[in-house]
Amino acid sequence: MSFWNNVSLEPKRAYRWIGQIELHNRGSRDVMGETVSSIESFVISNFSIPGLQVEQDSQKNGADGHITKTVKHVGFDNVSITIVDLENDDHNSMKKIFTWFNALGYDPRSHSLDWISELDADIITLVVTRLGSEGEAIEIIKFNGPKLANVSFSGLDYSNDEVSTVTLEFSIVGMSYENTLESIDPEAPWPTPGNTGNTGNTGIAGGL
Repeated sequence: MSFWNNVSLEPKRAYRWIGQIELHNRGSRDVMGETVSSIESFVISNFSIPGLQVEQDSQKNGADGHITKTVKHVGFDNVSITIVDLENDDHNSMKKIFTWFNALGYDPRSHSLDWISELDADIITLVVTRLGSEGEAIEIIKFNGPKLANVSFSGLDYSNDEVSTVTLEFSIVGMSYENTLESIDPEAPWPTPGNTGNTGNTGIAGGL
């Protein structure tokens, strides 16, 4: 059955979502000498939902040649977030990233790498909320243990007038899912024929 033939079915749309990024620090001073506790105001244009990678080992039975597979490792891909870089001071993404680095202790005049240890702390919050056709929240995805993995800035080129962006990439150890439209029982069984099962909060962790 196609959802186009059933008016009661509404597909999720790729453009209906709100992303939340919070880059916390320990109350250090930013590039303007002001004390800040978090930097969280970005204009986000793209928020990737990471896939789950399951690594397997293959074992061959010497007697009959039968091959069996066992799960060796489970892990998530990185989360990639593209942020629009604006001239406006309140949404200047490059400034905000370096403000955060400086607040963590980064000093471009020093060769010290002490500030890097701050990136291992629990200082990043990543949440994406998908919206329904009426603008209501239908599901919330929270990312567990995000760590900054890469920062890249779009290049400069006289031949085009494309919008400048900053791309942030984060590694994660897990993610949780909440369906905000249904009340759920966390002890309910997984769906089986004749059983609708649990369709609400679920969570999974990688890197086992």
